[in-house]
Amino acid sequence: MAAMPEPDGTRNPDERAELLRPDNGPGPLSPDERAELERLRAEVAGLRGRTAGEPRRLWRTALGTMLIVLGCALAPLAVTAVWLRSQVTDTERYVATVAPLAHDPAIQRAVTDQITAEIFSRLDVVGLTNQAADALASQGMPDPVAATVRGLARPIANGVQGWVHDQIGRLVASDEFARAWEEANRSAHTQLVAALTGENTGALVVEGDAVSIKLATFITAVKERLVANGFSLAERLPVVDAQFVIFQSADIGRAQRAFRLLDALGTWLPVLALGLIVAGVLASPRRRRAVVAAGVGVVLAMLLLGGGLAVARPMYLNAIPSGAVPSDAAAALFDQVVALLRISLRMVLAVGLIVAVTAYLSGPSPAAVRTRRTVARGLSAVRHGAGRLGLRTGPVGDWVAVHRRGLRLATIALAAAVLVFWNYPTAAVAVTITLAALLVLALIEVLGTPSDSQVRT
Repeated sequence: MAAMPEPDGTRNPDERAELLRPDNGPGPLSPDERAELERLRAEVAGLRGRTAGEPRRLWRTALGTMLIVLGCALAPLAVTAVWLRSQVTDTERYVATVAPLAHDPAIQRAVTDQITAEIFSRLDVVGLTNQAADALASQGMPDPVAATVRGLARPIANGVQGWVHDQIGRLVASDEFARAWEEANRSAHTQLVAALTGENTGALVVEGDAVSIKLATFITAVKERLVANGFSLAERLPVVDAQFVIFQSADIGRAQRAFRLLDALGTWLPVLALGLIVAGVLASPRRRRAVVAAGVGVVLAMLLLGGGLAVARPMYLNAIPSGAVPSDAAAALFDQVVALLRISLRMVLAVGLIVAVTAYLSGPSPAAVRTRRTVARGLSAVRHGAGRLGLRTGPVGDWVAVHRRGLRLATIALAAAVLVFWNYPTAAVAVTITLAALLVLALIEVLGTPSDSQVRT
């Protein structure tokens, strides 16, 4: 008798199984047919579960993407905040930043011209020459001679000014000026922070739309040098409270407000950006892909920050009023001040690129699989070559083989800790640490081959 349908209208399991047989003939299922039936049932169950979990997977993907994008968007602000807080405000680091400016030809020319102009704005060589001519005339000098002396007043003044300018230039190009420049900046190591917060400290002056450094110390050194070289008129110079403009822009007020905001968030922005990226990776259903996307996102964010600096440079130079600061000196100042920021963004870019490449190479893509197989074959060749040469790892190899997984994790954790706690790491530092970690991991794989006795055991 044929099997009767179930009350719900469906066929019972035996009938369904019989219908699934290739020949649809009577009799029980063979072992192979039963195995095929179980495989099909498992596949159908998996498809049903995947379909049921699709909305949840889409929701996790959207959440992870949003968190990673937000974290990458905050990365440039985080790098800038760290630069402002932990690098620019560090006394020795700040001095290391601005000290090379004393040897920059554009800065030397600008300082030399500024000090020369300040001196001769207070020293009237033409007037002194005319006074000397009048005094000599009163002592019986012939009028033609006195007139000739008065006519030479301007050339004499120009010659004196040129000679003084040369003397100042030699002083500014000397190590003596470099030491004075360094000490002045060390005493005012909060110069950049003060410029952005609007505070006047030490040798720094922030007034209106200009940020200046006082030149009194340098002018005093110039006076002493001129007197020592026989230019006694320099003794008549009064105390000169001149200033050398470092920055001048109508955007200083806005920069100060932006800095206060970044300064307040400087401690938490890096933590927040990294936390958002990690949370996005954990929320994503495909975490390896999320790690790759996060690394690429960080790289793009750093490229955006670098592009912003490239755009800001000409904008700043164009915003400087004509005659305030020589353009070449202003460019040298800008480049030197943001040098540490550029170093920081390159380091973060290198880390993001390393993370993305590492995550990609650990995945199932054909290129990643080929790369891993190539590396494995290379390590295997090294091990076999060492064996043919009679080199044995002995107990060390046995121990490494047993603890291989822990040693891998410890190596990666140590490399990450070194990078985190390195003071002011650069891209070269990040790459060097990565290469060192890869070398240690390769050494673990080479050593981690158990000895023959352990294999037999």
